[in-house]
Amino acid sequence: MFTLKLGMPIIIGFLLTLLGCAIIGIITEFVAVRPVLKSLDQHLYVLSTLALALMIQQVAAIKWGTEPQPFPRLIRMGQRGV
Repeated sequence: MFTLKLGMPIIIGFLLTLLGCAIIGIITEFVAVRPVLKSLDQHLYVLSTLALALMIQQVAAIKWGTEPQPFPRLIRMGQRGV
């Protein structure tokens, strides 16, 4: 999204992607793992993280669609035609 839709350089897009994933991981910890670990059954955090992952997947499918998205070339190996 950062490189294709917003036109950012690949390195900056990669770093922002890492930052976004870290933020999602922290949110998952506080929303889906810690509250469940306080309950009696310690293994319910697996189900809660799975449910959160499915919700994130559905939101992404609604926002960006389910069709494959092109990925920019990282290494330019020669020039072809156009």
